[in-house]
Amino acid sequence: MTVNNAAAHPLPAAALAVPHMVRLGANLTGLLFPLMKLLPAFRLVEAAAPGCGIIETSSGTMALALGMVCAAAGRPVTLVTPPLEASLERHLRSFGQTTLVTVADRDEPGGNQAARLRVLQFILSSQPSLVWTRQYENPLVPASYEPVGQLLAEAGIDCVVASVGSGGSAQGIARGLRRHRPYARLIGVDLANSVLFGRPDGPRTFPGMGNSIVPGLLDRATFDEVHWLSDRIIAQVTRDASREMGLLLGPSGGAALHVARWWARLNPAVHVACVLPEMGHRYLDTLYAGEGQPAVLDDAFSKAPVQVAAPTIGFCDWEVMQLPRFPLRFSRAAWQDAS
Repeated sequence: MTVNNAAAHPLPAAALAVPHMVRLGANLTGLLFPLMKLLPAFRLVEAAAPGCGIIETSSGTMALALGMVCAAAGRPVTLVTPPLEASLERHLRSFGQTTLVTVADRDEPGGNQAARLRVLQFILSSQPSLVWTRQYENPLVPASYEPVGQLLAEAGIDCVVASVGSGGSAQGIARGLRRHRPYARLIGVDLANSVLFGRPDGPRTFPGMGNSIVPGLLDRATFDEVHWLSDRIIAQVTRDASREMGLLLGPSGGAALHVARWWARLNPAVHVACVLPEMGHRYLDTLYAGEGQPAVLDDAFSKAPVQVAAPTIGFCDWEVMQLPRFPLRFSRAAWQDAS
């Protein structure tokens, strides 16, 4: 299923995988998805042996996408998750054939994700007919996002900003974009307590970005730079997007939007796109529960990142590290010369 034909897919939920391109600034476009993880979910379920149940581990968004696809396809699905928001848990159970296995948070290497993987393996040992879709290492995941990159290439995008969880969506979009615009840049946005780009593991408030393990899909060489944001910046800028733009985003989208707006202002000749992977209804009782409270951000840290040469032991609210794939040459003329 490609982005262009998703709305015509025989399963109605496919319409929620279609992104909307929204103008957010003079040189900034938002790629707004109702639920981006539906793109790989369709591919993963279609690739599984017919008639078999599905099993996967997820912090929520992929769980929701797989639950929707399996419900529409009449397939049972077992989802191994951390403790979820009550509204999301009710949503998942409403599909009827969804089995939820909740793994409590643990203070151990690899955190909840490593614990969930052990539980998943135990379930598979007793139910070998289940098909594990392996979202953290399955090449179908980035492949499902490549048509999105082609869509951005047709729109003249030179730079993509995306939050990173497994790397699948960001890398797939970049691959599709660079097939047509090889010097396009990819900027990753991560959490401070995430191991993806070399920082130490630690507790994280928001699901959907960051990781306690390094997924098999992650290829750091795909990225040109990485930004680390604190929880408090993410919370505030995501709420600000609702107040200022009317966009009810999740934390992954809010984080990407914050970095993209800064980067677009710094590089006015570059057409930037930020990935907004889901709507924020899931977070109304958590991230948005503090809505209306005054901002407490320190301008010194919230307005621009601290440049670092390597992951630091301490942490400011916002840090950036360059991962130079190509020199920064972004004028239209330079891009045309390169292509």
